[in-house]
Amino acid sequence: MDMQTQYKLFLQNLQNTFADLTGLTIMIVDKHGELQTDISWEHEAAKERFKRYIVPKDLVNFIRKLDNVKDTLLLDAASGIKIIFTPVKTKENRSIYFVIAGYIDKPQTDEMIANTIRVMPWEENPKAYEELSNKIDQIKTMTEAIASFTKMLDENKARKDFSNLISTNLNSINNGSASIQSLLDTGMFFEEIDFMGLAIKTAKHMFTIDTVIGDHNPMLLGYEFETGEGLMGYSAATKENLFIENMSSDARNRVFAKNKMHVFSLFCFPLFDKNEVIGLLFGGSIREVITNNDFLYDKFTICASLMNNYLLKTRMEKNNKDLQVESQLFEDILKVLQSAKDIKKSLYLLIDLSMNFTDFEFSSFVYKTNSTPNQIEILTRGMSEEEIRDYCHELAKKLMDTDFQTQADEWRMKKTSWNVDVLEFPFILDDAVHGILSIGYKSANSIEKYNRILWNLARASRIILFNNLNDNGTSQNSTELFMNWVEEILLHFRPTQYNRAQQIKITTSKFFMEIGIEETSAIDKIAILSVCGRELVTNVLKDKELIERMTEFYNVLDKKSSGSHLIEAVAAVWTYYTNDKSIESVRDLELIHSEIKTTFSSFIKRQKQSDQTIELTEDLTDEPSAPVNLGLSKREEEVLGEMMKGLSNKEIGGTLFISEHTVKNHVTNILSKLGVVDRSQAIAKMYQMGFGGIKNI
Repeated sequence: MDMQTQYKLFLQNLQNTFADLTGLTIMIVDKHGELQTDISWEHEAAKERFKRYIVPKDLVNFIRKLDNVKDTLLLDAASGIKIIFTPVKTKENRSIYFVIAGYIDKPQTDEMIANTIRVMPWEENPKAYEELSNKIDQIKTMTEAIASFTKMLDENKARKDFSNLISTNLNSINNGSASIQSLLDTGMFFEEIDFMGLAIKTAKHMFTIDTVIGDHNPMLLGYEFETGEGLMGYSAATKENLFIENMSSDARNRVFAKNKMHVFSLFCFPLFDKNEVIGLLFGGSIREVITNNDFLYDKFTICASLMNNYLLKTRMEKNNKDLQVESQLFEDILKVLQSAKDIKKSLYLLIDLSMNFTDFEFSSFVYKTNSTPNQIEILTRGMSEEEIRDYCHELAKKLMDTDFQTQADEWRMKKTSWNVDVLEFPFILDDAVHGILSIGYKSANSIEKYNRILWNLARASRIILFNNLNDNGTSQNSTELFMNWVEEILLHFRPTQYNRAQQIKITTSKFFMEIGIEETSAIDKIAILSVCGRELVTNVLKDKELIERMTEFYNVLDKKSSGSHLIEAVAAVWTYYTNDKSIESVRDLELIHSEIKTTFSSFIKRQKQSDQTIELTEDLTDEPSAPVNLGLSKREEEVLGEMMKGLSNKEIGGTLFISEHTVKNHVTNILSKLGVVDRSQAIAKMYQMGFGGIKNI
């Protein structure tokens, strides 16, 4: 027997029991006037009269007039019919059923009774009838029993239905079929909730209402508010769950008031990615104040958890997809670099990649070459002939302009004559601008979305251009640029290899001190290249001296020939880390000199002992570490300190009372001494080295 059938049987049995107890005709109807039970008759005559004279619409009209009644009424009609009318109230004090009980205590004709029921209004009798007081109490007891049982069943059913809904939503999140709409519907499961919505973080301190369902003003959709603005902004700022029972007197009701929504009660729960608030789940009532808040608070917590899981999964999938796209782009860029003999063809391939992997409006490259220094090459995708003449020809003129050469920044933003935003990357070598990569974009979101793709394209373009400007490819700037790019690629796409390279660099530096090798300039480059594929060295690297060192390194690993002490030391460290820190693997390198192997074995043993000692004693001293000499002049340290505050060249000049051109020269020297190619890398390197500010140097 299903639950509904059991419930109907309970109502019927309860009604029959109280009909026998009170001697009254009793029926249970819903708010639409439909009978929920078979009528329990006072006697057979009453049954016959009802069947003969009462039609369904009379009962409906009767209920409609009294459906707002909150307490028990005794109704007395002129015909002598006395009716006890009692609402069955459940949660939120709403009536779902009415118990009608009564009898005829005055002899009247059937016709009079029927006419009275049809045409005369029912009158509320303000005074209780003594002879019915006991019966009224009994009918009240009956309605209380119905209310308690109904509430229990409703709560059990709601709990079961909500659990099923949660299970369904979890499955849909896992299988990828969930949506914001379907998850918001979960909150609408509760009749107290009139609307549900989701606000998404779209900028550092800005949220936008992304989706709203239920009763709401359409103006609310797309509304933007800042962290701290209104109740929802307050929830984002404090990272706390909010439930405001009565919003009418709350001055923080800004978001809804601005959008002409009168909200009585509001829930607002922040959604997180680690410690960052990435969204806000909100919902509430526009009909009346929600008083059943403890029950709903718990359920809303579950809804927020579901939405949080969905957003995190969506973010993760997007990040994975972006990573796959960027990784594929990296592979494609490497292919271009490997065949970068024709500069024009190579740069065209990069421009094509910039359009294929993004939603940019256009991409262009304007540059000078070694072979034709007085001739400007213009390469474009996504531009009409008129747009090329308007924009690219203007850039070409700037490349030949001496003033532009001295004023060029690392990048700049501007707008075309046809109102498209552009990001320009001037490529500077030896204080001269040799080319400009331009990207036309739709919105700031595009730049943020494709930030790393842009970075990779700009670096690759710069490498190709600089290698062309230095025919033998041995320019220090060109090699440093390439190595920094490879290191950043490993950090983003091959973190395991990046960490391995860092281990090799650190350990090799310490081992060099052990065996008295003072030449350390090549360690970083060899360590980075050692964890990359050999194709990168043989097909892409242009620095002949570095290629020779890497060839020597590979010959030692392949047991083809011995090498210099420097290369053999690096090979020993590399072998140790790539073979799960096995000393035996180093001993198997047959062509490495025995003194290198022996010294390395002793060195590793002491390092392990030293690590253990540090682990036991590191908390016993607060001695500061020795300062690191970066080779910067006092003025360069001051400029670097201002750079780390995020100041521009112009702002730094104003702070230090020097010209902007002087600042630019200092910045160039700083980048060179730090072995980086731009400000962001310089700042990142300083923090990686443990310097929160220049005063620590």
